[in-house]
Amino acid sequence: MHKTNVLLVILCSLQVFAQNSFDTKISKTQKLLNSVETGKHIFRQDIKLVSDGLLVYTFHQEDLKGKGKEITYRFSLSDIDQNTVRSITNKDLIKVQLLVAGKQKLIQVISDGGDKITYTNELSFYAKNSNNGNDIEQSIKALIPEAVALEEKRLSLNSYDDHLKWLSENITDVELSSKQVVQKLEIDSKYKGHLSFNQSTNVKSKSISKAYEFNLATLNPNALEYKISGDELIISIATRRGIKSIKYIENGVQKSYTDAVKIYAKSIINGKDLAKVLKAIIPLAEKTFNNHKPTITSASEMISFLNKNISEITTSEETLAQSLTLSKNVTTYKLVETHPDKTIDCEYQFNFADINANNIDYGTSKDRLFVILPVKKSVKFIRNYKDNEIQNYINSTKLYFNTIEDAIIAKKVLQDLVKLFEEKVNAQSYKFSSIDSSISDIKKHLSKVIIGEDTYDVFLELTDSATNTLKLTTVFSNLKKSKETILEFSPKDINIKNIGIVVSGKRVWTELNTKHLEKIIKMYVDGEIKPYTYKAIIEVKGIESARTIVDIFKNIKQ
Repeated sequence: MHKTNVLLVILCSLQVFAQNSFDTKISKTQKLLNSVETGKHIFRQDIKLVSDGLLVYTFHQEDLKGKGKEITYRFSLSDIDQNTVRSITNKDLIKVQLLVAGKQKLIQVISDGGDKITYTNELSFYAKNSNNGNDIEQSIKALIPEAVALEEKRLSLNSYDDHLKWLSENITDVELSSKQVVQKLEIDSKYKGHLSFNQSTNVKSKSISKAYEFNLATLNPNALEYKISGDELIISIATRRGIKSIKYIENGVQKSYTDAVKIYAKSIINGKDLAKVLKAIIPLAEKTFNNHKPTITSASEMISFLNKNISEITTSEETLAQSLTLSKNVTTYKLVETHPDKTIDCEYQFNFADINANNIDYGTSKDRLFVILPVKKSVKFIRNYKDNEIQNYINSTKLYFNTIEDAIIAKKVLQDLVKLFEEKVNAQSYKFSSIDSSISDIKKHLSKVIIGEDTYDVFLELTDSATNTLKLTTVFSNLKKSKETILEFSPKDINIKNIGIVVSGKRVWTELNTKHLEKIIKMYVDGEIKPYTYKAIIEVKGIESARTIVDIFKNIKQ
């Protein structure tokens, strides 16, 4: 016989032996549970092992007139906190108390002839005297470690597929006293870990249909809990970081994304097994999902992937059409939102090098799933158009997706794009050759800037080659007024560490400050001499022009 088969036979034999030993000890405990009489009542008790570690404890109480009640408890000793098992004397009655670990209500209570089912976190056995109480206490304490060991060995699941198959077969319909719950777990083939969970609740003549779409890799195994109310035993598991990344559809209409899935269990054992398998499958799903992610390396492949997955997004009432195009360093992102009563046309222009890769993340807002692109230091470097009219610059924008898997992969793709563009921008540092060529290169980025009714005409010229004196002329005009401002300065007076890009509303300019903020820049306004200043402002059309001018001034050699 093969060594592996021999080992399996030995393990199975050991498990059977352990189960038989546990059965025998339960039988011995049963013999300790005698009828107990007090001044007013007679208590009869019975305990037996049903299956899979599930114990059924039946307690019958009868008064002196023969009137009685019977309560049945269904539970597993593996759930009991061993440190709480103790004998307690209350007047003429000795009880042995058992409490569930973590005060979770994992003991099913059946009363009223089976018509009433609730859950509790404690139960008690009754002893006829102190010696009997001590014997019961010691017997239960000895059984708990064995019950825990047996439960750990009960489910033999190893791989991700094993766990997934078990879940699909054991998430089933549940019959409750006041309603019927129909449940089905469906496995998606496109992405590993993607599941659709359908749940229909039927109460009398009313039915509510719920559907959840999510990826197991986004769930938090430490956020699993039992939610118990009346005869309902629900396993609730939430997402990592509490992000509402679970698509939720009610009666065929998409609602806001949610952060938890709730699964009804048909019994204590089923509920515990669901909790155990869910906790175990999440890290397996995460590993499997990551191993099956597409490999995307070039910028063109990245943009292609993004465009494929953002082209058309549907929500409950809207359709979002999106596209990304690259032109040198500038990315243009177009978004057309089609609502039942209107269409909104948006356009955003930005450089991926300005995006904070560490803060790119997925999230949701109502029924929209997105990946946010925030600018470094929250500066407003994203040009923004709405219905073809320029708006104020903004510090973030969002790409929208249909599935959480697309958003997760897109997050990594976008982070990689940022790195590529950062490297590209760093490699494009300006190479100085002469002051004349530098001024000529700056002029390429100077043109008429029109913002609404305001116009800025900007001119730069070298007026003195010996001192490298520059003349910067800015003519501002609108329907009400015009103003000409002339600044004269030399690049040697500029502090290269205090040159930057400034954005205000819809405007963007390059700002040059003198060394020590010394007021040595000569200024004229409409031909009149004004006080010297320490700042020169060069109005430009966009961030890239401002970035290039900053780079040139920083690299001018004196």
